[in-house]
Amino acid sequence: MVGIYETNLTEYFDSRVIIGDLGMIQRLNGWADGIAGGLEVFVKRDADIDETGWMIKQAIDFDQNVERVSDHYLAVLNGWDC
Repeated sequence: MVGIYETNLTEYFDSRVIIGDLGMIQRLNGWADGIAGGLEVFVKRDADIDETGWMIKQAIDFDQNVERVSDHYLAVLNGWDC
């Protein structure tokens, strides 16, 4: 675990997001290698977010989805200097 965060937005953020090692989360949940509930991809500030999202979408299975964190947690991100 990298850190434990409390945003006081338990229903929307604290109970759904873990910042940590994927391998550890897989072991804790009894998941096989390659199984994840979600992954976060970090890009450089000057990267084209839409193009990067499109490239990732082309590389994943049809039943998987690419979503921007800012689309779901805008209220949290507005409180941080992102």
